[in-house]
Amino acid sequence: MYERFPQVPERLQGLGELAFNLWWSWNPEAQELFRSLDHELYRTTYHNPVLMLKKLSHAILDRAAADSSYCARHDRVMQDFRRYLANSEGWFVHRFGRPLAPIAYMSAEFGIHPSLPIYSGGLGILAGDTLKELSDLGVPAVGVGLLYSHQYVSQRLTADGRQEDRAQPVDVVHSALQEVMDEEGRPVRIQLPGFRPSLSVGVWRVHVGRVALYLLSTDVEENTSQDRGITNHLYTSNLEERMRQELVLGIGGICALHALGISPGAVHLNEGHPAFAVWERVRMAVQSGKSPGQALDDVRKRTVFTTHTPVPAGTDIFPFSLVRQHLTDYCRQGGLDMDELLSLGVNPADPDAGFNMTVFALRTSKHCNGVSRIHAQVAHRMWAAVRGSEPKEGNEIEAIPNGVHLPTWVDAPRVQPLLCRYLGSDWRERQDCAELWAGVDSIPASELWTVHQELKEALLEEIR
Repeated sequence: MYERFPQVPERLQGLGELAFNLWWSWNPEAQELFRSLDHELYRTTYHNPVLMLKKLSHAILDRAAADSSYCARHDRVMQDFRRYLANSEGWFVHRFGRPLAPIAYMSAEFGIHPSLPIYSGGLGILAGDTLKELSDLGVPAVGVGLLYSHQYVSQRLTADGRQEDRAQPVDVVHSALQEVMDEEGRPVRIQLPGFRPSLSVGVWRVHVGRVALYLLSTDVEENTSQDRGITNHLYTSNLEERMRQELVLGIGGICALHALGISPGAVHLNEGHPAFAVWERVRMAVQSGKSPGQALDDVRKRTVFTTHTPVPAGTDIFPFSLVRQHLTDYCRQGGLDMDELLSLGVNPADPDAGFNMTVFALRTSKHCNGVSRIHAQVAHRMWAAVRGSEPKEGNEIEAIPNGVHLPTWVDAPRVQPLLCRYLGSDWRERQDCAELWAGVDSIPASELWTVHQELKEALLEEIR
């Protein structure tokens, strides 16, 4: 259920429904619904419809409700939006049939839109685009990440061209996020097993089309002031805090899904940060009666890992003593062997370095991939001591080059007319990729170049 905006006329209540689903962020007609209400407010709120609707005057909204042209556009967008959400078909169903269970896609950051600033760079942008593509293709999935509620660093250029960082709080209240409640209307709280003192984790949800993204935060009143700060900052430099973040993401993420009644058929680890999810799934399997060895084998078969970092120094490595400090009670209560856990994170090429999250993920995942052809080759050489010196079935690191979510990155006002003219107005609905790319190839190079130059000029103007 989305939050209703009292000042929005009943005729336009669809705007509130739309604002709480980030589907609008990759649909130009939906974006224009908000932008055309007040161009300057849309800009100063960083294209955040939730904040914008709370700030808009009654006069502007009443005028829009009385405008037959605006109301017609509103109705078209809402019809498209509701049809999109209700569509249970799609590429996945056509190819694989009805899903038995969703995939849990876990990542330390998700770059979906600037109005939800919980990302830093390429890893987050990939994760955000992946959720959007999962939604468009009808792949059954949920996202799991962390809600960094304290400080986010934005960047601007000064008058003399220098880059300047600005730290600002993340505005959770005026965003598309909604705290998850239980059946009695109380905020859901997850207790991480084996932690002393007890650690509570709150859960927030944001809708990304047909995919729900669950974000975890320790910044809840049940925790001590120190524990509330665990999820304050993305990629904290404090090693112990970094490890506690990753425990919350991995172990807490699986616990949260379980508490919400979601049993994933597989877990996809986007980089090593959420890899402790593997150990929590093993713990749950042992609690249900399986032996630790059988549990690990079963979990490994349903785990996918994407490695991004092309240098060994880029992986998270925690001192063995720190892992023992935080996970000894957890392992003992869960019937797991602490030494076995530690051994899974040892890099044979540097056994004394500490618990390596990438090594742990490589050892506990059936399928591993890099993010380009060259990177997959580099990654296999980097981790030859873990995966084997020669790629072969069962140990290879596959190459899956990073893609982008086209509707997000294609400049709609300039590029869409070309696509509609040469591919047809229904190009988004088509399932045949070969046919689509053949249509793209038919666009004259001169027309593409003209659009490219226009966009380049616009970028230079924005920089100026």
